[in-house]
Amino acid sequence: MGGSIVNSHGRHGAHGDKDFGPRPDRPLRDEEIKAWKIHMVASDGKLTDLQILTEVLSRRECDSKGRPTQFLQEVAPATLDRPNPICRMYEKKASREIEEAKRKATKTTKMQTKQLEVSWAMSDNDLGHRLARLKEFLEKGWRVEVVFGSKRKGWMNKRAASAEEAANVLERIKGAVGEVEGANEWRGMQGKIGGEAVSPNTQLAVEASNMIYNQENPPLLPCARSLSNHNTLHLTKNYYRSHHNTLPMTTIQRFGIAVLKLSFLYHFLAANVGIISRTTGPSMIPTLSVQGDCVYIDKSFRRGRGVKVGDLIDFKHPLVLGQGAVKRVMGMPGDFVVKDMGEGGEARMIQVPIGHCWVLGDNLPESRDSRTYGPIPLGLIKGKIVARVWPLSEIKWLENTLQRPEDGP
Repeated sequence: MGGSIVNSHGRHGAHGDKDFGPRPDRPLRDEEIKAWKIHMVASDGKLTDLQILTEVLSRRECDSKGRPTQFLQEVAPATLDRPNPICRMYEKKASREIEEAKRKATKTTKMQTKQLEVSWAMSDNDLGHRLARLKEFLEKGWRVEVVFGSKRKGWMNKRAASAEEAANVLERIKGAVGEVEGANEWRGMQGKIGGEAVSPNTQLAVEASNMIYNQENPPLLPCARSLSNHNTLHLTKNYYRSHHNTLPMTTIQRFGIAVLKLSFLYHFLAANVGIISRTTGPSMIPTLSVQGDCVYIDKSFRRGRGVKVGDLIDFKHPLVLGQGAVKRVMGMPGDFVVKDMGEGGEARMIQVPIGHCWVLGDNLPESRDSRTYGPIPLGLIKGKIVARVWPLSEIKWLENTLQRPEDGP
């Protein structure tokens, strides 16, 4: 027999419950546990006697809406020696916080790496340029590898730097790193000062982080400037600045984005707030002219919301696809209206069906309206015409002046 599976919360698990069914990435929970009786882990860590699973699930704490705030999780499956699984009750909120902390702690970042070569015998002017580039790369959030050694050209013929020169280069690099906010030495020097870059005998690793560290709440997201274990100085900016670092946009790109934003704004306002539109035709004389007036259409009345008898409405034509029409509402659902004049001059009445309205033009001889195509669905109404905004000499509010017979003067 066909049917749907319903869990203990009354939700249809086979049709949209994202937690329905066992998941391979975690132990079994709640109704996923296929056992009649289970052992529970008490608060003191000891096992309780066998308990019926359904009774344990019924004792879960719930919120004001009746939704469980706890879940039962299997901590040890059943075995041949112990045919009943061992389970424990957990708080959902605390579990979500722990999982989120683990997710952030394991999240890694991918950063662009730049390599900077520094010679131990480099002149002060050249070293100054290198240090400026070093700080520039760090501020952009890039990982920097500073390779120590002689210049590539003429390594064998280049004079060797003295111990004082090499120490001065190292101190100046450390000083430049210290000028970057949050930078500190991450790994000490390995090898001797003045070594060549072709051999991994010189290493300086520096870590920089803009994150506040608390011993009671250690950082969950590693946003440090990590370094490789190469004979290089590695520096990186924190995760957020590196992750969102983008190339500057051109004028055309900025213009295109501005046009897209304006287009989205226009369509939103036209569909939900209001729009100015032009009307043409003789059917609404004398309210609207034949040449056409510009009117403001209030979109809050779309689909007939708040529309009353006597209102001017803009609606989709029920017979001509893609064409709109402007008429006056003369009957709402349940009202009796005159359909036409029958033989002998007697008026034939009809009742407007539910979900429809009866519309007529103010200039009846020149109007095709509900007398032609019958009552229109309220869902075709696009808005209510509340004002004429053009021509300027005839700007005014188009108020509903129609009165029911019982509301006469």
